Amino acid sequence: MKFIVIGLAFFMAVMGCAKSENQRPKKGIWPFNIEKKAKPDLVIPLKIDQRPMVANITKLVVEPMQDGIVLRVTATADTVGWWDAALVEELSQDGKLSYSFRGIPPQANMTSASRTSSRQQSSITAAVFISAAQMKKATKIIVAARDNKKSISINF
Repeated sequence: MKFIVIGLAFFMAVMGCAKSENQRPKKGIWPFNIEKKAKPDLVIPLKIDQRPMVANITKLVVEPMQDGIVLRVTATADTVGWWDAALVEELSQDGKLSYSFRGIPPQANMTSASRTSSRQQSSITAAVFISAAQMKKATKIIVAARDNKKSISINF
């Protein structure tokens, strides 16, 4: 009986070493044959915004909130009637958060009398929430308009 058990153990060990031509090498963790697949980093491109930039930025205001800040920007447009204003996030580099102030100009069928205005009438405001996690990565916020840029340092 002892010889049968030793013979079977030897036979099983030798069979495990055999290699055939159509046998693939095992990948991953051997007992379960689970392959380790590396997932690529998810890259989301910034949205391309077709709206034109507003003319001039006049005021930047930072309002602290519990989980971050609200950046409120006021700008003047060339004419009255600009709408759908937004601060659009641009590609950020070197610890700087960059935004562009964009909006939709008034329709071409408006009369020229309503297009002339005072500076106060042509002002437009937009705001964006910046989380505390985004602020940890940045030291400066830059907002660009068509004719100028304004920046503010983050020291919270």
